[in-house]
Amino acid sequence: MPLRSVLLIMIPAIFALSCGDGTGTQGGGDGRIPVGLDDCSVRLEGWYYIGLAMPFTGELAEKAASRELAVMLAIHEINDAGGVHGKPLGLVSCDTRKEPMDALARVQELAGLSEVTAIIGPATSSSTLAAAPAAVTAGKVLVSPSATSPEVSLLEDDGYVFRTVMSDAFQGIALAAICAARGYENVFVVHRDDAYGEGLKDVFVANLDPSVTVDTIGYDMALFNPADIVAAVEAADPDVVVLISYVDDGSAIIKSVLDEELEPEWLLTDGNKSPDLLEKIGGGDRLNGATGTCPGVPAGAEFDAFRDAFLTAWGQEPLSFSANAYDAVWLTAIAMTLSLDPEDGATVRDRMASTRDMAGPVVVPGDWDLVLTSTNAIGFDYRGASGDVDFTPDGDVFADVEEWRVEGGEIVTAGCWDRNGEPCATR
Repeated sequence: MPLRSVLLIMIPAIFALSCGDGTGTQGGGDGRIPVGLDDCSVRLEGWYYIGLAMPFTGELAEKAASRELAVMLAIHEINDAGGVHGKPLGLVSCDTRKEPMDALARVQELAGLSEVTAIIGPATSSSTLAAAPAAVTAGKVLVSPSATSPEVSLLEDDGYVFRTVMSDAFQGIALAAICAARGYENVFVVHRDDAYGEGLKDVFVANLDPSVTVDTIGYDMALFNPADIVAAVEAADPDVVVLISYVDDGSAIIKSVLDEELEPEWLLTDGNKSPDLLEKIGGGDRLNGATGTCPGVPAGAEFDAFRDAFLTAWGQEPLSFSANAYDAVWLTAIAMTLSLDPEDGATVRDRMASTRDMAGPVVVPGDWDLVLTSTNAIGFDYRGASGDVDFTPDGDVFADVEEWRVEGGEIVTAGCWDRNGEPCATR
């Protein structure tokens, strides 16, 4: 039985799924169910709904499933403590698959549902850039937990687009700082030829010391051939290979290089940070000593509380950006609670932005009672599982960057870099 089917069985009876015909809404009491769905489905029944657009099919499926669990955890916590305006939150999930146009179609479907107030996702930068206009046109808040391209900051979005992950404008600085700290003089960058790969590569290269020799090679996934990358790495003979990829393409590249008995040092990024990558290359021991970066540091009391709750609920560790997805739900639900009409997208947008000034009481994950007793507050200072989430005017957040490492065949946190490229203390 597929994992997502198993999880449906685990959902409490109050969230039992139903189906219907035609258009409109079914249900009564404290629940109503959007019907007439095409590629999306109701995962949790509620009254007010959050949409989730994630790639449950393809190379990011494992991470997408983890983020969905984080979203459901947040919704259960909020509903158990009283819900939004006295009614439960529900969840409609959509599979964005691999192509940006698929993400656009799914976000258009979510944006067309009157019951859906806000959309969490999409996952990738390319998909977010493609799909965001559909949410903006419909007046729906869109919050990506993992789209890191600097281009997202430049969207003409009328203030509707947010993200709970920091821009690669800062991850690139951290990557360059690691190169400087290790004294690399010959750097070879291998990157996806898309918004994520190009954006992070450009920032990284711009922040390298001018004395460093740097070469780059981009690859189009439609024409992807790991043998071409192996030949380029062998010819460059670099001190370090900086790999900006996702799990499937990244593991194919790493495995091909290792199988040719080439032994460069590796500097990886957030798209590679997954136990699945280690499994695909034939075991983590093959990559011992490799270093990586990832926006947000999995540390601190708030993260620990989230991780413990996630483990208790689902019996597994949260993967990268799951904490960011969890925070996206909490921030959206807070904004809905502070709005006279939780389905008024413009008001919810404005309430989301109220965290910009860190106004009002301090709220941490799990403290929904404080939200419900402080509805007269201008806003909240939300200190989330992924860090202090305070939005900039562009809908971005600032955070520290994790330095992770493969040790003993496993991924471990090894350090922390601030947005200026200086070492920092984990929370």
